[in-house]
Parts: sequence; C-alpha cells; structure tokens
Amino acid sequence: MPDPTMTFRPLIRDDLGMLRSWLEAPHVRRWWHGERTDAVIAAVEDGNSVDTAWIAENGNQSLGYIRGYWAKDHANGLWRGVENVTDTTRALDFLIGDPGQTNRKLGRAMIRGFVTRLFEDPGVDRIVADPARDNWPANIALKRVGFRDRGRIAKPGVNAMLLTLARGVFKP
Repeated sequence: MPDPTMTFRPLIRDDLGMLRSWLEAPHVRRWWHGERTDAVIAAVEDGNSVDTAWIAENGNQSLGYIRGYWAKDHANGLWRGVENVTDTTRALDFLIGDPGQTNRKLGRAMIRGFVTRLFEDPGVDRIVADPARDNWPANIALKRVGFRDRGRIAKPGVNAMLLTLARGVFKP
C-alpha cells in the first residue's frame, strides 16, 4: 500500500535551484550526469516538464524528483524496439535529492506511490525503468515495488538494466 505521507506536486521553475543542488550531490551525480541531467534542467527551464515531472514530498519535506513519460516519446528513442514496450508503456526516472533521506526505504515508497498514480490511467499497460546495473539502491527499490529484471538495455555509456512492471502483477 502506498505511503499516505508521500505526495507529489508538479515540478515548477521555482524548484530549479533545489533540483540543481540535488543533481550536483555526489550520491546523485554518480548516476545522473551529462545528457540526462541537461535534459531535465532544460525541460524545467523551458516549462516543458509540467505533465511528466514531479517533486515527491514526504510529509512537508521535498524528497526527490520523479518523472513518468510515455516510453515511445523518449527523445533519443531509447525504448524503440525494446520487447513489450508499446504505445501504452510509461517510463520512469527518479532520484532522492537529500542524502540524509537515502537508505530509509523512502525511494521504495516514492516509486510505489508514483506507480500507483500512473496505473490509475487505464491506458497504461506497463512501466519500464533503466537504472545502471550497479545502482543497487535504485534496483532494489524498483524490485521491492514489483519491477522484474528483463536483462540489459542498450544505452550509450551506461551498463543499464531493463526493469518492467506490468499492470497485472502490480500490488499497490
């Protein structure tokens, strides 16, 4: 069951300073760098992240960034040709910004709460994620929510995993 203290609000331009500081934190920068970070910042600056990007809050504290987007719309075509990724598949990106909030099972609560929201849309059949293979905190959190390891995904410069969660197996 989703954590009732975990809420989500749209990411707005006023969050840009906080988001930049999160992206520069060593525990985040290890996994989020280069093109990925630049794309997030550009979307916020351009005002194009409203429908997909959110700030997760635990109680009244901003915890992290999470984004759910249509996998087929990925700018670099990452999800094209990936087995079982269809026009009804969403993709998930996330991070916990405050290092003091890591290792407290909050990533799992954030993912579960957000996935529950995504599956409220009857047009979503599955959700995919592509964490780095050695990003153990992300991989463990995703698997505890119910994502299943489907092998590797070709991603420039990263040894990434393909994790999927089908609507039929998700338990909120």
